Amino acid sequence: MTRIVGFLKRPDFLREIEREAPAVVRIQAYHRLRRHDGSLPEEEFFVEAAFAAADEIRMVRFRLGSERHDILEDDPDRREEFRRRMAEAERILALALAPYGVETRPGLFVKEDPPFETDPTGLWRWEQAGPSLRLVPEVPVEASP
Repeated sequence: MTRIVGFLKRPDFLREIEREAPAVVRIQAYHRLRRHDGSLPEEEFFVEAAFAAADEIRMVRFRLGSERHDILEDDPDRREEFRRRMAEAERILALALAPYGVETRPGLFVKEDPPFETDPTGLWRWEQAGPSLRLVPEVPVEASP
């Protein structure tokens, strides 16, 4: 049986990469529709990085934001903003993992859904860009854990 091990701190995930030296880390941004307590459905946006080690999947998840589904349906510019945010988060994560010599590929391990998210401090910051927010990378080219 494969277990999923999630990390709440980015440095812990990076130490695990150093220890296990995986050849490949999967990075994928995605969104899911969720309804909270009878309210209008909301789309939540995430990016995950994960790798397989022995009988475990080691993963880290970062939240990229959320928006009510009806707003996204009615506002293609807002949907495009989240699409850009997702692509940028994938790029930032791949950049952060480059110094560890791992290949990054798209993909998710989907057996279970761990109920935690990781703080992206040090990977990116939010910056106002007109009426919306954008991700600004904070990962130096030669990142250290």
